[in-house]
Amino acid sequence: VVDADLRTPALHDHLAVGNAIGLTTLLRTAEMDIDGAVRETDTENVSALTAGLPVPNPSELLTSARMQSLLDELRSRYDVVMVDTAPAPEYGDASVIASKADAILLVARANRTRAGELTAAFQELSTYERPIVGAILTDVRRSRLRPRRRGVEEFAEADSNAYGTGIGSASSEVAATTSD
Repeated sequence: VVDADLRTPALHDHLAVGNAIGLTTLLRTAEMDIDGAVRETDTENVSALTAGLPVPNPSELLTSARMQSLLDELRSRYDVVMVDTAPAPEYGDASVIASKADAILLVARANRTRAGELTAAFQELSTYERPIVGAILTDVRRSRLRPRRRGVEEFAEADSNAYGTGIGSASSEVAATTSD
């Protein structure tokens, strides 16, 4: 998982790891020490590259040839590379990453992402001729689910294990994600 949300990075907080060395470090230094920047997580078979220290020019870094080289190197090392970006269409970062990705996975936050925002993101990202492989709704509260609807209980049981299932099932894919 790569945190390419260079505007409001959060992966390091979720994983309780440092953020001093990360994506921005790799994109701004002469040598790419990927091994020194990627961190193992508590989830089996999931590694993370945090965003790194803030930079004044996030879009410039994400559009750089170094970013493409980094993604190519990550593709060669990992079965699946998921890249989280700043919200689309609010920022162009998701579009930049979508143009480099093999597939797109939309992510929306319950009770925060508006339907119009999600529709706009879908329409914008659809122009990149990459498959949109699905959507994830985050921050769904179990108490708000209606158990009388078939399948909802099973979904609720799985929501705490989102990163732990299905990772590694595809080969050399980069999936760009958009968050709220």
